[in-house]
Formats: sequence, C-alpha cells, structure tokens
Amino acid sequence: MREEASPAGWTAATVSQLAQVATGSAPPPHSGVVPVMGANGKIGKTGRVNFQGGILIGRVGAAGATHYQQEPCWASDNVLTVTTKPQSADPRFLYWWLTWRNLANLASRTAQPLITQTQVRKLEISYPASLVKQRRIAEILDSVEESTRSTERLLDKLAVTADGTLRSLLGQLAGHTAESLEIMRPLGSIGRIRSGSTPSRALHSRYYANGNLPWVKTMDLNEDVLTSTDERITDAAVADYSCPILAPMTVLIAMYGGWAQIGRTAILGRTATINQAISAVEIHDLTVDPSYVQLALQLGRRYWKGIAASTRKDPNITRADVLAFEIPVPAIDKQRRIVAVSKVAKARIKAEQMKLAKLRRIKDGLMEDLLTGRVRVSVEGA
Repeated sequence: MREEASPAGWTAATVSQLAQVATGSAPPPHSGVVPVMGANGKIGKTGRVNFQGGILIGRVGAAGATHYQQEPCWASDNVLTVTTKPQSADPRFLYWWLTWRNLANLASRTAQPLITQTQVRKLEISYPASLVKQRRIAEILDSVEESTRSTERLLDKLAVTADGTLRSLLGQLAGHTAESLEIMRPLGSIGRIRSGSTPSRALHSRYYANGNLPWVKTMDLNEDVLTSTDERITDAAVADYSCPILAPMTVLIAMYGGWAQIGRTAILGRTATINQAISAVEIHDLTVDPSYVQLALQLGRRYWKGIAASTRKDPNITRADVLAFEIPVPAIDKQRRIVAVSKVAKARIKAEQMKLAKLRRIKDGLMEDLLTGRVRVSVEGA
C-alpha cells in the first residue's frame, strides 16, 4: 500500500475529523442476548448495549483487526469503536479504508500488541468529497466480499460433505467393522513399513550439495501425489545412512512434527527417500490400491491424533502404531470406486479454492485502486 496526493474531487482529513474514536469497556455481568465483541469477534453475551453498530478495531491482542458490526452490541475494552460523524463519511467506506490501511502495522511490538485511540485518530485519509461516490466504492467492495464469503462457506460445506460421504463408504476406521466392508486389515499385513534418516547437516557438501534424490520431510507432505521436495540428497548420503529408495506409489505418513503434521500423507509420484519423521508403506499386495490406502489414512487422522504419544517434546505416533493401524479392505474394484468418488470431491474443492484465491486477489486490487482514487467510480447524476 502507498498513499498518493488526493485526486481531483477528493479531499484529505484525519480520521478524527470524520469519526468519533473511543475505547470499549468491560462487559457487565448480565445475562442476555446482546453480543459482546472482542478484538477477534464475538466473545460472549450480555443484556446491555454500549455500541449501536459500526466499525470495531482490535485494540489489544489481535490489534488492528477491523470488523464491521451490523447490530447493537457491547464493545469490550479489547476494541476501539469508530462512529462516523453525520455527513462526513460513509461508515462502510471508512471501514474499507481502515481495512486497506492494515492497522496491525500500527501495533506496538510488545508481548501484548496494542493500538491506541490517538494512533487511529491521527491517521490521514484521502477520500471522495461526495458521499454518493463513497457509498458506490463501498458497494463494489461489499459485493466482492460477499462473493468471497459465499465461496468460503461453500468450501466448508464441501469439505464436510466429502468427509462424511467417504467415511460412510469406508465404514468406521480403526478396528470397527462396517457391514458392507467386512475385512479389516492392519497396514503391516498390506505392505512393508519403512523409515528414513537425516544425513548430517555438518557435511552439507557430501550429503546435500548437488544431490539428485528427492528427500521427503513432513513439510513436503501434500495430501496428494508428491512429485517434488524442498531438498535432495546425494548417493553418498543414501549409502552412509542406509536411506530407503522408495518407488512411485509408496504411501507416506508423518509420525511427528507437531499436531499440525501428525498423520499428514502423500503418495510418491517419483522415486524418493524420506527422513525419520515419516513412515513409508510399500504396498506389494495387488488386491490393495495404494491411493485407497492413502485415503483411508487421511480419514483416520483423528485416530492418529488420539493415540499420539507424549513421551517426547512433541506428540508422536510410532512405527508400531502404523503397523497396527487397521483399515477396511473391500474388493479392489470397490476400492477404486471409492477413490474415484474422492477425486471428484477433491477436484470440486480445488476449483473452489482457486476461485476463492482469485476473488481475494480481485478484492485486494480493487481496494488499492478504488481507495486511492487511481480508478474512479462513476455515479449517475453525480
């Protein structure tokens, strides 16, 4: 973001000239239906109102987070309230300008980030003198934001639907047999479980420089077909550390690396090796589809987190856990049908994710153009 001289038909002012800025207060101990708003949104309910609606800015904690409150609420002492003065500025326009201004950059660099009333009041804003044009700019940005929110809601719904459908098809994982899927098998009976290693970083030139074998770490696992990695290792590393050479279609699962990593998967799209935080499942049973195994592991991620041991600094699962993990194994044709259903669902989700990313880029671009006057809006009769 960069601010420029005001274009023709625009004027400049400080936020304090356009709006009243105040600090909320601690909510009263009353029960009720009035939302209590904090820096990150709703934090409770009360029976009283201290703010009729408008712009809320995170004051502490999520300092700088900007929210437009449509309904009367109780603004807690974690937020600043911004109420536009009559005939000075359109509240939605000012909301979008404050959002674009990225107020988090004003926050103190302390353990508890803080933004003050004074900082917000002193902000200098360039804006259309016409309230009608301000409203038109806000309407355009509101429209794109609604499309963005709609896509986000659809993605959430698609994810829940896909998960539910696949769980129904696979039956209950981890030892509970579904009527339609009678055969439960541990991974150890389906394939060979292998683990990897991390060659010494101190000998970078010997083990990493100009390496040609992809070396998979937990951060590389993409819940899909994996064809590239962040690092590669050399033939010397493979020999000195007995790193396994894994063929395409080997299924990988993260054993540790924190809650965000445990149970993450990938299926190799090319020959590679792994570090010690990953288990590899080499499937040699022709009655089992590797893509189906990956899908079963993905749906069992809740199970992995449930059994993660805490004997180390980070929670983890063990090789024994992987060996014993049971999945329902129907006939190969049924496995492939289930995988096909999953691929259709994932393709739909990916398409919506791409749409969402595009909408966010459009919104960012429009904010930059419209809120600086670089692109002018035309309003009939104005």
